[in-house]
Amino acid sequence: MTVRQSARILIVNPAFMLPPVFPVGLEYNAEVLVRDGHDIEIVDLSQGTEPNYPADDGIDLIFVVVRNLDIGPGNVDSALPQTRALLAELRERYPTVPIAIAGAAINAVPDPMRRYLGADYAIASKGHNAARMLVRHVLSGEPASRLVFEDYSDTIDGVYERPYVEKSNYQEHPIGIATHFGCPFRCQYCNYPAVEGFRITHRSPDDIVAEIRNLKRQGVKRVFFCDSVFNVPVKAATALLRAIIDSNTEIEWDGFFNPHPNAFTPEFIDAAVASGRKRFHFGVDSLADPVLLAIHKGYTAADVQRAVDMCHERGAPVSCSLLFGHPTETVETVRRSFEACDAMGFDAVDVTERVRIYPRTELAQIAIREGVISDSPDELLFPTFYPVSEAVLAEVVEQTARRPVAREPGVDQYIYST
Repeated sequence: MTVRQSARILIVNPAFMLPPVFPVGLEYNAEVLVRDGHDIEIVDLSQGTEPNYPADDGIDLIFVVVRNLDIGPGNVDSALPQTRALLAELRERYPTVPIAIAGAAINAVPDPMRRYLGADYAIASKGHNAARMLVRHVLSGEPASRLVFEDYSDTIDGVYERPYVEKSNYQEHPIGIATHFGCPFRCQYCNYPAVEGFRITHRSPDDIVAEIRNLKRQGVKRVFFCDSVFNVPVKAATALLRAIIDSNTEIEWDGFFNPHPNAFTPEFIDAAVASGRKRFHFGVDSLADPVLLAIHKGYTAADVQRAVDMCHERGAPVSCSLLFGHPTETVETVRRSFEACDAMGFDAVDVTERVRIYPRTELAQIAIREGVISDSPDELLFPTFYPVSEAVLAEVVEQTARRPVAREPGVDQYIYST
């Protein structure tokens, strides 16, 4: 039997997040598949126009991007019912075409997600080699030997042109760029290692600078380094910023920053400021040392103070995010966090009152042991929060209300603030 080498693939980007976030993973994977010789068509539903679906004529496979389990402030709303309705609509429109789901949200619980959404296949891991494996399987015409495809060995490599998603409709916010993959930390509640793996793999600074220039030619003025933490490892981040400076590449940029002394170094912050960074945001989660220790953040409130002082010395405003409701949270630790915010002089503080329990995290195991949730892999598909005492919740609300700089978090407020 002759196996076809080229596929016609439809990629659909849903429109459930407001403001819309640029689908950077979609574009990277589309470029990989095009390089492999496949014909890619993208329907981006986030543009607010009537979708221009192609005719059901020779489409071999549909990918639906599932970036987030939850949407809305505080992650209190699920994106999954809307996503399932979208898959049902696609199934009706293209009844004979297999549908695969792909995206960051899939990695935590790929098969339960596949079953709930009604997809034929799920792609986990970073996506590239796993997507290739799935496409080869579909072109072979063989019966499905597995329904979840995953491969954590691959990473983005080389220079990417990035012409596949129209950028003009996303100019309100930066366009994402990946500089490395993997997260070495073990934060109690976070599923980033489940999404990307623990091992860090780097991209070449020259390749990233070339990609920035390609985006600038498309009218992009602002980029977001969408790594789990941009300045870890700090030598790689500093080398990238120096490459931006040395190449005279003018671009506004942002990223997530870790305040640990080994990561937020004088060399890094000087390179950041010289390359155009005007402000810094730290997702510290807490400023009470007992909580920071319990949730394995790896730094102390004094470390955060040091990082903030370095920013202020260079005239850069600083904001932070606080996430309350951890298993060790008390009224006293809530007060200590807010008092530390006052002392450090943050110009904005984003406050989340409760911790969402994600699969494949230490917090999920704690919740199972305490009987908060069962060990069913399906249970955490929908927003489930670690129980917060009424006293702790009331203290968070009261302390937030006292401070004009405190606000409810959201992508429009701090993830994309410049």
